[in-house]
Amino acid sequence: MLSSFGVRNFRCFAELEIANLKRVNIVVGRNAAGKTAFLEAVRLALGGTPVVLFSLNQNRQLNTYIPTPATRDQFETYWKSYFYNFDSSNPISTSCFDSGGAKAELKIYYDPERAITTAPQQQLGAMISTIIPLAFERTDFQGRRSKLYASIQPQNGQLLLEPGEDIGLAAEFFPSTWFYNPMQNVLLFSKLSVQNQEHEVVRTLKDEFPAYIDSLSVLAPSANQLPSIFATNRSLVEKLPLSLVSAGINKFFTIVAAISSYQRGVVLIDEIENGFYYERLPALWKNIMKLTKESDAQVFASTHSMECLRALKPIFKEHLEEIRLIRLDNNGSKSSGTVFSGEKFESAISQDIDVR
Repeated sequence: MLSSFGVRNFRCFAELEIANLKRVNIVVGRNAAGKTAFLEAVRLALGGTPVVLFSLNQNRQLNTYIPTPATRDQFETYWKSYFYNFDSSNPISTSCFDSGGAKAELKIYYDPERAITTAPQQQLGAMISTIIPLAFERTDFQGRRSKLYASIQPQNGQLLLEPGEDIGLAAEFFPSTWFYNPMQNVLLFSKLSVQNQEHEVVRTLKDEFPAYIDSLSVLAPSANQLPSIFATNRSLVEKLPLSLVSAGINKFFTIVAAISSYQRGVVLIDEIENGFYYERLPALWKNIMKLTKESDAQVFASTHSMECLRALKPIFKEHLEEIRLIRLDNNGSKSSGTVFSGEKFESAISQDIDVR
């Protein structure tokens, strides 16, 4: 698990250091405090690839179109919002320690030594431009160094995101807009099924939603229909896609399946409370704690909901040392973070102190 994390020059963070992380880390703060950016930064630090960085803007539903061939300005405009105060002259950097004391580092910057010229001669009328690639300088937890690039292919001017393995623990980030993606659920369930480990997820869904779930399976009923998770319900004559049973149950499945899939990994969930009726929240936290321990996984989850925080009461007593509250603040020019122990977190909730 991650025990500490630092990021510089990323999104709203000029500099942020967070220590004493535990198995379940709950991120709170006002709007624009940097909750989503913090989760993005952790995902970036553990991935360290151009694809991971590129996808973060997609998750925010920002324009991801880069024309072909692109000019230098068009290429750099896409990456501009990642740099603190749009200052790309200072590199983005992350560093993190795991619970064994090993360190991983990432540095992202424009590398003029790898500049390329686009618009091949055969493209008459195409604009010639010199592109400065974005370098991803990485050191993984084993101390191995590597470098990847986001660039433009000289031959055809298309965007090139150099592939590579993640530099850290296996990680998955679920943005607040994500939980209606049936294919990702299919992949999570299929991965568990291949390893004969889907039974715990199915049992969890049956126990928590017995009136709606008897069993789960991956089906593609027709040639023009993509595979989806289907639920069997004894009161219905046909199986039903899980997303049609309930958006909340579908999200519940996503969370428990992800934690079970990413063994010894990190799962990041933005606005975890969205889609859940308040009475389901204690069961959600109970199963998150249970499955993270079984999978030796770690969770970072942001929330705006006091109901969601109060729902932790039933599990506080047994898991105080495994829970941390991370409070982020932003005064308009600087972001900061404070970590509260499970004991202080429980005390605040018990006294109805608003910790959001």
